[in-house]
Amino acid sequence: MLKHAFTLQYGLDWGGETRFKAALKPLTIGAELDALAEIEALGDLPDNAAESQKTRRQVQETLIYWARQLEVDGIPAADLTADYLLANLSGADYAQILDEQDALRAKSPAASATETDGAAQPHNAAGKPATRTTAAP
Repeated sequence: MLKHAFTLQYGLDWGGETRFKAALKPLTIGAELDALAEIEALGDLPDNAAESQKTRRQVQETLIYWARQLEVDGIPAADLTADYLLANLSGADYAQILDEQDALRAKSPAASATETDGAAQPHNAAGKPATRTTAAP
């Protein structure tokens, strides 16, 4: 399965050591359904929920998905839960993982299948890849 490896800036503490080496893998259908069920089990926020409650819920939902697609060397998959990440993941590493998800998507065969090879792609006068408009004679 496709994986995108990277190094966390602050890392995650586990077993008396800080773990830095991580990887993201695409979310399987089963894992996504499990994540949706876990999110539903959180229940609804009150109608008058504060912004902090809404933000916390959004972060929790993100971490629920990551618990199923993030791997960190030395941390057993069963222990890499949303609650563990909420309690141990730094804000900087959270932001980094968001960026790493974009890198994983870019590696996806489905994403690259829609792009043309850079060498075969027409370029405009500025040397940038041409668009449909700038490539027209």
